[in-house]
Amino acid sequence: MYEKDADGRLFFTDNPLKRYSIGDRTAGVQRQPDGTIEVLLQHVAPADQHNWLPTPKGAFAITLRAYLPSDALRRGEAPLPRLVAAD
Repeated sequence: MYEKDADGRLFFTDNPLKRYSIGDRTAGVQRQPDGTIEVLLQHVAPADQHNWLPTPKGAFAITLRAYLPSDALRRGEAPLPRLVAAD
């Protein structure tokens, strides 16, 4: 999670969890029954913070990093995570 400054530069977002990324090795992350990880991106802390990735109040950028990506991902054929607005 990166915060954009006035010049468009990206910096880690200061937050109470000191969490700047979330993935399958993040301590305390809870998986869905199908094995997927649902991540909550928001500025205000939710009641359940297990899968919370804190965002800044203003503009931000998220980045997908894949270490040792599959052949399908390298070919652009693997499904990518979706961003879904919550109500």
